[in-house]
Amino acid sequence: MIKHIHNLLVSISILWITAGLWLLEDGLKTLTGVGIVFLVFTLVTTSPKELLLRIKNNKLIILSLLFTAIVIITKEYYGGIYGSFMRSCIIFSILFICIYSHKTNNLRISLPIIFGAILNILYVLYIVYIEGQPRPTAIMNPNIYAPLFGCFAILAFYFIKPNQHNYITITSCFLFLFLLLCVILMQSRGVLAASLFSLCILFIYKLKKYEHKIIITLSLISIVLFSGFMNKNRIEDLYNKSAYEYQRIIEGDLNSSIGLRVQMLDVGLTMISEKPLIGHGSNYTQEKTKIIIEDKKNQEINSYGTLHNVYIDTWAKLGILGFIATIFLTILPLFILKGSEHWVLGLSLSSFNLLISLVDTVLLGGDYLLVIITISLILKYSTLNNKEYA
Repeated sequence: MIKHIHNLLVSISILWITAGLWLLEDGLKTLTGVGIVFLVFTLVTTSPKELLLRIKNNKLIILSLLFTAIVIITKEYYGGIYGSFMRSCIIFSILFICIYSHKTNNLRISLPIIFGAILNILYVLYIVYIEGQPRPTAIMNPNIYAPLFGCFAILAFYFIKPNQHNYITITSCFLFLFLLLCVILMQSRGVLAASLFSLCILFIYKLKKYEHKIIITLSLISIVLFSGFMNKNRIEDLYNKSAYEYQRIIEGDLNSSIGLRVQMLDVGLTMISEKPLIGHGSNYTQEKTKIIIEDKKNQEINSYGTLHNVYIDTWAKLGILGFIATIFLTILPLFILKGSEHWVLGLSLSSFNLLISLVDTVLLGGDYLLVIITISLILKYSTLNNKEYA
């Protein structure tokens, strides 16, 4: 009975990370409640000796607890960190301790990811094709939502194995088709470019690993072309919009979407030059506003909470140590999966994180970070039910 309840909580937690955070308002607060319930259940049903053994056997738990403590202290006494990011770190530390158990069933940690991807796909298709909206905007900023589909698409393509015609490969093919379609529907140019680049890494890896090179090539080209054909007008609009904005930049007009990012980069570099070691902390917003006024930048920049570049934004807020920590978060999938059979997926996901972090700050919110960490750790410890992880 205890094992069944444990695995039910595992499934709910992972499904909430992959779907609940994105499709429900206040999803992060609800997940906090789920994490607390899971922690209480674990403490009641697990001996202190076993819990200490779990932590001792897994250095990543120790690192996550240490990192979370640093985030909490920094948030409370210095500023520059979002509350949602702090809560995400706490939730992850709690859930990983609970899930990292011999009671965990492998099926209960993989199926919620698939269901989460399907729920998000259905939501986007409903919004775009049934309600007729250009892109989902009701629940959250679509630029923050878009990276989720890029991450899922990379994961689905990775598990397409031409030498295996089992349910995993078949399911991955269908999911990849619809996820790539959703990436285009989200109309985020940065995520689309990052997704294609990261998929190329996996494509090259598959060509070297598997003999069915023609099948792999034709399959990828067919899916990409089909997704592009289904969204021909949207792709043309994105291209025309990008070309128009670049032309405006050449002519000296920096008030377009891309132009504003150029101005934000300039503001961020100015802030970094003022306090490169410790950053501006809780004075970040005030200092940003002052520089915008002094340098006669577009006042619209003040309406954004970040500078649309993870590295510049974090360095300006938290100094050089914050910048280094952000680099670590970006390559976290590769760090977690190095030495495992899934290392190339870690490389692909880290490359994806790197590219989207140059044009947006989705990593700083916490939701996306939870997804990336959860997927990476599930693959790293895909044998959680082995006694060596007790």
